[in-house]
Amino acid sequence: MHMRVRTQGEKVLLAMTIKPLLSHKREDAISVARLRDTLKIYGAGGWKDTDDLRVGDRTREGIRRAILQETGGLIWWGTRLVLGSWFVNNLEIPTALERKNAEPLYPIVPLFVDLDPGRQADREAVRAALGGRGDDFLDCNGLVRRRSESGKAFHRRVAHRYVRDAVKALPAGAGDAATTVTVAMRALGEPSGEHDLTFDWRTLIDPERRLLAPGARELMVDALTTAREAFQAAFSSPGLLLDLDLPLPLAFLVGYEWRVTTRLRLAVKQRTGTSFLEIDGDGAFVNPPDPVRESLAGHGPAVLAVSCRDGLGEAAARYAAGFASLNPR
Repeated sequence: MHMRVRTQGEKVLLAMTIKPLLSHKREDAISVARLRDTLKIYGAGGWKDTDDLRVGDRTREGIRRAILQETGGLIWWGTRLVLGSWFVNNLEIPTALERKNAEPLYPIVPLFVDLDPGRQADREAVRAALGGRGDDFLDCNGLVRRRSESGKAFHRRVAHRYVRDAVKALPAGAGDAATTVTVAMRALGEPSGEHDLTFDWRTLIDPERRLLAPGARELMVDALTTAREAFQAAFSSPGLLLDLDLPLPLAFLVGYEWRVTTRLRLAVKQRTGTSFLEIDGDGAFVNPPDPVRESLAGHGPAVLAVSCRDGLGEAAARYAAGFASLNPR
């Protein structure tokens, strides 16, 4: 498995981007670009503005390097057009299956856009295009676009599936106390592509007025929830190093959605102009002990402490006033 490793103190920082290679026919590039924009919001970003949709160059060596070393998975945009692509059928898919054979959790996600894997004729067409690799490819965990499904809804469903599968494919050490997954969140600057997960939110905010686009907050919360649940499913108490270049309200939103009760061990670097504000995590997550129950008979009133979303408000004030009237001292 290809990965870059850095250290920070005694911690090992993984550097294995989950950014996928988008396997498609050139004629489908506009639709795939829209999918890429959604993946960037959901943490599977990392493309620079100068990058083409296809990571790497158009040589055979460049495509193999992109699949084996520079990306964390492959998404196939399955249309009837792509069945006629020599590069896709004879280079990209075979190389991805080669990597999956070595790394069983490596995510290959076929998207059946105008093909139906439940239809015999379409299955035979895929088999014919891929030769002896067709059945292995069809066995991958793909998605079928529903006839009534909008493009945006389909892209979000793809992002949910891909992020879940790609996080699961991170090395097992990501759940260890000494190993930290690197997560970049960008709304004000371009991603470097060097992090495990990259949330690229630049299209969701006006950088001059610092205003969110309509529906942006809901997208961000859904993206954070998707990644949080993926980490919780894959690891017992994963350690994350958050590299934030966000306006402070968005940084607080991230902190709220990924707070300590989620079992994530967080360390934060928030960019503040030319410097960083660093907040270390609290170490490994520990389940709180069971509450201690003691008899308070003969020792005055019992007090029950309650934590709730909206606070106790006037009820607490009335209790305090009533207690004070009974105990004027």
